[in-house]
Amino acid sequence: MQVSGITDAILNISSWTTLLALSASIEACKAGLLLLFEVL
Repeated sequence: MQVSGITDAILNISSWTTLLALSASIEACKAGLLLLFEVL
């Protein structure tokens, strides 16, 4: 029973980590586009 709870917690953290990484990638792309358009 306890192992299942730990596994669920790890999977939950993994999901949030993936979501945060995706969000950071999107923000980096947006920042790069802003810099590109400032140069043009």
